[in-house]
Amino acid sequence: MMECKSTSRKRFARKACLSNDAESIQSFRSAEEGATLVEMALASGILFASVFGIIIMSFALYSYDFIADAARMGARYAMVRGAYCTGFSDCGANEAQIATYVQSLAYPGINPNNLQVTASWYTVVRPGGVPAPATTLSLCANSNPAGCNVPGINSVQVQVKYTYPLAIPFWRSTSLDMYSNSQLFITQ
Repeated sequence: MMECKSTSRKRFARKACLSNDAESIQSFRSAEEGATLVEMALASGILFASVFGIIIMSFALYSYDFIADAARMGARYAMVRGAYCTGFSDCGANEAQIATYVQSLAYPGINPNNLQVTASWYTVVRPGGVPAPATTLSLCANSNPAGCNVPGINSVQVQVKYTYPLAIPFWRSTSLDMYSNSQLFITQ
């Protein structure tokens, strides 16, 4: 900052002092012109990475909703195709049929090649063998699913696993494994 020159008249002294300050401010502004551009680039990079990260995580939540629905639809498919099923050409559903059905649902944005479907059948364990409310379920001992598809006695659990490719900008690419289970009693 430059010093003000003292003059005999106060009015001119004040004017000379202001003009020197204005010159120093102008030189300071010209030195700061590029800094605004750099600050904007850094701030907008962080902002856009955050916004796209939120969008990608929203797609992941969207995908999880479809995975949960796929597990429910797979369990429903197996529930109505039990040992006493009539009216369907593919009664006595097994794990391969359930997996094929779930992968054929074709949800938007879901890659069926990243879906893994497993099915397990359970038997109702009643205390003392009397018809009472079920207390526990145990994994069906029969290795053939057709022997575990008895309505009212058996249930089916379908688990769907989906590997979601997670790609957030400026972050390492990784995948997110999503699981959903659905369990229903066999009705037909």
